[in-house]
Amino acid sequence: MNKNRIKSHALLVGFGLALLFCVPVHAQIVQDSTGHIPALRTRITPPSDAATWWQRVGEQHLLDFSEAPNKIVVDPIVQVMAGVIQIDGDERKTQTIWDNIRGARFQAELDGQFHIGGELLERQGVAEPLLGLWAVQKRIPGWGRSKLGRNSGWNTVDQAYYDVSRARGWTGWSNGVWSADAGIDALHFGAGRTSALISKTSAPAPYARIGFDQKHHRTEFTISQWLSDERGPMGETAESLLNRSHIFTLQHSWNAKPKWLLQCAYQFIRGKSTSVADSGWASLGLVGGDAYRAVRHIIGLESQYHFNFLTTGQGVVYVQQSFDIGGAARRVVGSEGKHRSTHGLTSVAGLRLNASKFELLIEAYQRSEATCSTCFDYEGIGPDLAGPKMASIDHAGMSVHGIWTESLRVQGSAQLAPRWNIAIIGEQNNAAVWAQLQSRFTIQPAWPMELFCNVGKAVGRLDLASNYQWYSIGIHAAIADWQ
Repeated sequence: MNKNRIKSHALLVGFGLALLFCVPVHAQIVQDSTGHIPALRTRITPPSDAATWWQRVGEQHLLDFSEAPNKIVVDPIVQVMAGVIQIDGDERKTQTIWDNIRGARFQAELDGQFHIGGELLERQGVAEPLLGLWAVQKRIPGWGRSKLGRNSGWNTVDQAYYDVSRARGWTGWSNGVWSADAGIDALHFGAGRTSALISKTSAPAPYARIGFDQKHHRTEFTISQWLSDERGPMGETAESLLNRSHIFTLQHSWNAKPKWLLQCAYQFIRGKSTSVADSGWASLGLVGGDAYRAVRHIIGLESQYHFNFLTTGQGVVYVQQSFDIGGAARRVVGSEGKHRSTHGLTSVAGLRLNASKFELLIEAYQRSEATCSTCFDYEGIGPDLAGPKMASIDHAGMSVHGIWTESLRVQGSAQLAPRWNIAIIGEQNNAAVWAQLQSRFTIQPAWPMELFCNVGKAVGRLDLASNYQWYSIGIHAAIADWQ
């Protein structure tokens, strides 16, 4: 290997490690059929042997610094979308929406054991109303906290300008039995799109995980940290820091039978900042002015049934439920003196079908009031005085379980040609009832990059007053729809 080649490798590896440990980054999320995100999840396409350079660019990673036994690739991430919405009312008005994402993805496999991935993204746009509901709260699902407005304008639900960045990434190792990975990512529990414990729609969070995998069992322990959108007490800095929570998760899955899989998880959440007790909490062992930390104990359960259909099709039926246990015993849920020690949190049920030419997802999701940290009074305390709060299950101001309080979603896609896909998505959630027809054409499969066009309609409910239609067209590279 010549000196220039050695320098190139050293610089690229150094760049990747700097991204991972100095600036958090992201790699593609790759799930198996059970919804598990493994420690090793790179997707590196072998170099093309096409005759011309433009054909090779269309089939392989943009930059490939690989040399046996190491693989190192870099791809661009570009999303440009433009469209219009027509808002119904006394007078129908037409407005422009757009979305602009740019960044880069880095992936590497070193010595066949260590996998590294990262993604740095910047995003600006003017949201359609469903996304605008979040943008005016200065947060974007799957991204986290964002900026709002431009020149003191563009700050309504119907026309919200947002500016946000995202850094995600991980480094992983496995010997087939033991595994370990760490980084900043949104890990996932269960086979669904949403989750009763933690979902891909949540914002990236720092984590470290170790796992042990046998033939029919897999056990993992994860530590993580969630960031609140509320600021703590003023400290030595000019502006108080955002409150944080520490999360410890122990998860186990068991292939009970060839077609049955059971998963359970225990999650302990503890607020990093202390809170101060109010007066009148003596029955709870707290005197007014005492400092305490908000905590929460959560149990998550899932049952999956896997089956085959047609010739190559695979399907899974899944049911999930999470419970708040332990400290919830003192919460009043009925008349005086009646209480229970367990509260149901989030419920998910669904069906997923995958075949060579089509995919189908049907999923129902509901989150109860018990997910709130201050929604219940405590036994023995007056009705006008709430008890100590529970730890929040929010990260960056959004629930880690899912972005809506409730939803019923149906989405199906069909492969009409090797690179042409068409999809229909419909959802009823607490904000709106909406449906969308989407057509996608793959331009570059390795990055990947697609040309897409969307046509949709939304009927507003309690959280969204307006009804509207939208039409959009653009290109995107491996950025999932925010809904």
